[in-house]
Amino acid sequence: MPRPTVSLPPAPILPLSSPASRATKPRLAQPATRWLAAVFVLAVGLVSVRLSAGESPALTPEQQETLRSVVLLNPEQTAAPLYRMTYVGDYGFDAYLKVGSPTEPALEAYLRDRLPLPKQPAKATTARGHDECSAFLARNEQGHFLYARNLDLPDCHPAVLLWTRPPQGYASLSMVDLNGLGYALDEKHRDLPADLTGRIPLLSAPFVPRDGVNEHGLAVATLNVPQAEAKPDPAKVTICRWQVNRLLLDHARDVPEAIRLLASYNVHAGDSGVHFFVADAQGNSAVIEYPAGGAMTVTRNTAPWQAVTNFYLCGETQAGTGKERYACATRVLGAAQGVLAARNAMILLRDVSQASTVWSVVYDLSDGAALVSMGRRFEVPLQVSLKTPGVAMPLAVR
Repeated sequence: MPRPTVSLPPAPILPLSSPASRATKPRLAQPATRWLAAVFVLAVGLVSVRLSAGESPALTPEQQETLRSVVLLNPEQTAAPLYRMTYVGDYGFDAYLKVGSPTEPALEAYLRDRLPLPKQPAKATTARGHDECSAFLARNEQGHFLYARNLDLPDCHPAVLLWTRPPQGYASLSMVDLNGLGYALDEKHRDLPADLTGRIPLLSAPFVPRDGVNEHGLAVATLNVPQAEAKPDPAKVTICRWQVNRLLLDHARDVPEAIRLLASYNVHAGDSGVHFFVADAQGNSAVIEYPAGGAMTVTRNTAPWQAVTNFYLCGETQAGTGKERYACATRVLGAAQGVLAARNAMILLRDVSQASTVWSVVYDLSDGAALVSMGRRFEVPLQVSLKTPGVAMPLAVR
């Protein structure tokens, strides 16, 4: 089956200061309870000098270029905006990996010690207890492996499609939830700040990808499971869940390397359990889990496809939710022997979606292309590519 063709002209890409973008004065979100917002909005980015009261941030030229790269990709979707940002230069993640963060307060302390903070940082509103997702591996008729994923969260969540190329790591394309960085939506406020100062929290976006793919075709995503914490190894550095995604995107070429790399760290899951779904361009995939009190477990694919939702694949009880979504995905993938065109992968994401689905993405692990649907608009996803970060085109999916 051929790849979908472009049926509409390129989507307009509007700078945030454009009069054609949303005209309502933007704001940062109001206080909430989740640690992620508190940590990463406090860590407003790798700014060159610490601020005193009333002082404007002194941004490096690379940081200014990064923040000026922010553009809106889907101005027609006022309730589910998707932005693009290209991170220029080093975001300091390798320095973090040397010390890690055994708990959320430790991560906050690490960032407070090393990063300049605004006088009154904003926090995001993020509800708890409803983070559920679905993901699967398939392949198209050309033999390219496809990594598909729904992110399901309550409420409204703007997102940024983030391009990164760290000096000592691999280039990658990832999706970041902007609500967790302090930007929320309501009926009156639907846009990011136009000034660079208001965008400073975006400089911490590389630390919190929800899913992504790198230049070698390694893809990774987090999916929630019932809370469990493996016993940490005191000889290993501990990192938190979304920093696992960044670790693998920056430093793993394939699934075997991702498993070896992750085994060298402790993982702190935060206020809920989590497992990781990784796949590569060779068709390897695995679900990496941390059952209570036990060692890291790995469930590898035994066919050219694999699916995962929100229950443990290891152990006999398989505790968790999403088994009906898992059954739907495995039934379709099994019947097709794992062969789906990218547009049909998007349709399967639609079939396993929920009312709370924030975004749906299909990554082509061979060529770095991706289809991205925001706000359950499965019929006209945007086509983007790791190779051409400035281009976004709508495709018709039938």
